[in-house]
Amino acid sequence: MFLKQVQNSFDRSATSYESVAQIQKLIASTIVKETLDSVSNKGIKQVVDIGTGTGFVIEELLKYLPQAIYTANDLAAGMIKITKAKFIDFQNINYLIGDANTIDFKPSDLTISSMALQWFPDIKSILRKLYHQTELLSFSTLLKNNFSEWYAILSKFDISPPNFHTKKELEEICLNFNPSGYRFFNKSYMINFNNALEMVKYLKKLGANINNNGNQYSVKNLLDNYKEPIKTHYEVFFAILEK
Repeated sequence: MFLKQVQNSFDRSATSYESVAQIQKLIASTIVKETLDSVSNKGIKQVVDIGTGTGFVIEELLKYLPQAIYTANDLAAGMIKITKAKFIDFQNINYLIGDANTIDFKPSDLTISSMALQWFPDIKSILRKLYHQTELLSFSTLLKNNFSEWYAILSKFDISPPNFHTKKELEEICLNFNPSGYRFFNKSYMINFNNALEMVKYLKKLGANINNNGNQYSVKNLLDNYKEPIKTHYEVFFAILEK
């Protein structure tokens, strides 16, 4: 049920996603640069991108690894449609629509995921699967204190925020795989809105309004009554794991 909700949300937002996803693009650029700075690019010939969205990660990787073979995976067919159109002239990109938990990926030199793993019901399980099918696993995901200012506002209107992992929890999950090398870091990105309605519209365009759980009265109450400016932060965890 939850994954179907995720799929539907991102399908609906596919055409509006890039109009508001400037931070997501910056995060994709960061994870690609930090990953390739950490390892030699020469051995990376097969790449799997989990939760590719509209292809920000592949767009960055192609600058450094134009000859690699890419597999772009996303749960939402609408996102894959946008990505296919963007890379229509590239013959080295394959597309897989569906739940990464159930797809049998071929072994890869690099499996990478940017801002997608927080939507998996069991992040430990998907990370374990991805780690064992690749030589290098690199990802970014949201932290528990993400949008803390916004979620504090939601709680006042009886709307439940999503529940993400802490940095410590994510590090422990990764270290349980016994990687030969690893690097963890986190970054904060500020974002401002004039009021709650503007924030909700932003999240809807991203497809990231999945977990704003509240009945229609609570949501209407929020939008009608919270007119103050909102300053909140993306809190993002980055990990690079070598076999």
